[in-house]
Amino acid sequence: MRQHKMNRLFILLILTTRVCFSQTIFPYNSCDNFQLTQIEIKTSRTERAEFIKSVSKDTFFETYTHEKDNFPDYVHAVDFNNDGKRDFIYNGVYLAEGLLIEFYISTNEGHKSIFTASGHFCKIDYQDKIIRRLYIAQPGCCADPTTILKTYDVKYENGKFEFIKTFQATMLTHTTLPDKFFDSPIAFETLNEKYFLRSEPEIKDEPFDEFLEKNGNQIGELTKGTKGLALAEKIDSTGRTWWFVEILPEYRIQNSVFYGDNYFDTTQYGRVVGWISSRFVKRL
Repeated sequence: MRQHKMNRLFILLILTTRVCFSQTIFPYNSCDNFQLTQIEIKTSRTERAEFIKSVSKDTFFETYTHEKDNFPDYVHAVDFNNDGKRDFIYNGVYLAEGLLIEFYISTNEGHKSIFTASGHFCKIDYQDKIIRRLYIAQPGCCADPTTILKTYDVKYENGKFEFIKTFQATMLTHTTLPDKFFDSPIAFETLNEKYFLRSEPEIKDEPFDEFLEKNGNQIGELTKGTKGLALAEKIDSTGRTWWFVEILPEYRIQNSVFYGDNYFDTTQYGRVVGWISSRFVKRL
């Protein structure tokens, strides 16, 4: 009986591991290219301006007057739930240097806001003509050198939408991105202490970056036993293989550009993205 229970536990652990590491890889390469024109319903600028007017009361549309004439350019008509009605997405300028995303669904009482986030889209997934997943990038405001990446799964039941954040990662904004990604992530663990996380797939320890206060392309130091997921690889001019990785949030990164060594809650950054050498890591 005990052996039977152990076998069942072993099988459960295998299945759990497969679920954990069969995630959909965030579309890092799509963030600069995605256009809402791919999914929008053709709508005149006048109609979009009328929509803004209809929802502007007591919102930033009413108070942010110096951008008033530009608001219609950031509005896109779509159909969220295949009901044949025009819903709207606003994705454009906001207060300070930020970008705002807001979803408005068509109701019998006019358009109602159902989702708000900061940033811009990398990708939007539809299934059966209903919006199902959002991939969003939020570049840092002002002097913040990082970008936050988020995924929301969208549930639509009984005529109501629910937006559930299922993924978050943080990366240095100008991190080099891979040309091609693995079909499935590779789970790994570092074997050495002081294993550098870098913004590029090469060793570059100089010059000193005055703004980031780091040497070359170093963005953090991983300790032995740090775990993460490798999403892609690139071979440099010396033949060294580099992995493009997401470091899991429960592992603190030392001397990082993302937070101080004594920062109280590093998990709020989600996974941290960068490049590591694949030489001294163990596949899990």
